[in-house]
Amino acid sequence: FFSCIGPAVFIVALVLTTINLSGAYGVGIAAVSMMSNFAVILATDTCASISSNVASITTMTGLEGAYETAAVLESAGITTASGGKGFAVSSSVLTSVSVLTAFKVTVGLTTVDSNAPTVLAGLLVGVWFPFFFASIILFSVNRAAGSILTEARKQLEGIVEPHSTRCVDVAVKRSLQEMILPSLFGCMLPLITGFLFGPLALAGMLTGAIATSMMINITLVNTGTILDGAMHYTEVDGDGRASPKFKFCTIGRQLGTALSAVGPALNTLVKLMSIIALSIGPFMTSWGEWSQWYYGLIPAGLCIVGPVLVYLFIWNNVEEVTARREISEA
Repeated sequence: FFSCIGPAVFIVALVLTTINLSGAYGVGIAAVSMMSNFAVILATDTCASISSNVASITTMTGLEGAYETAAVLESAGITTASGGKGFAVSSSVLTSVSVLTAFKVTVGLTTVDSNAPTVLAGLLVGVWFPFFFASIILFSVNRAAGSILTEARKQLEGIVEPHSTRCVDVAVKRSLQEMILPSLFGCMLPLITGFLFGPLALAGMLTGAIATSMMINITLVNTGTILDGAMHYTEVDGDGRASPKFKFCTIGRQLGTALSAVGPALNTLVKLMSIIALSIGPFMTSWGEWSQWYYGLIPAGLCIVGPVLVYLFIWNNVEEVTARREISEA
């Protein structure tokens, strides 16, 4: 949590400086400047992926002493990738602030009073939603991993023909299926807030979502990197793979990998919600509070029907549920 202080101070100082120098245009130029480092971000992420693959291939070869070198490379690659994710956080916040400013201009908002009940309600919704979104992503990761485990058990027990392609197919299919609910909620929340409560509440919701997503993102990425690095340190510079510390750190790394994946998803979330709000802005120029509330019932109904359909057609797989129960009991 303390790791959020430095990036937050930097981003706040950058936003205030650019606004005082050139207004909303300055924030937009700063966002473009941060995104101009895309090649560096892509290179750091690629470095982490390559180093992880090298470590995995070295483990499968069984070459004595080679894995220690590959593990050091993997640890360095993962640490470097966390720096690239920091650039992504900064560019995401600046881009979302620019789009939020454009939304206010589009709907004709000059000021957003935080004492207004609708603004405060929207702000609280925006603060709450990133936590809810992150929990859904983690739950989806757990279900997708369980599906792969079920498939691996079938192959090991001879129920189906062993083949790695089946595991890859299950991983891709379940990953796409588990993204239905997060995508649905992320797209529908700006519509619900804007149509039900009005543009003021939508502006407050975006403000809370941008600030909270930034803090959660930094926390999750740094936590995941620390847990991953702890495993590599115990393995190479510590007591080795046979020690109990390594087993505990391996469990921590599994959690850390999931946390590191949730962080960048929040970048996409805030930019997506900001773009959706800007897209519906022209329709809300003459709207007041609760003036067109009945339109908000449509996206709200989709958020209710969507989880029911996902449960009936995706989650309620009798064969998979039975296999999961047997695995947990074993």
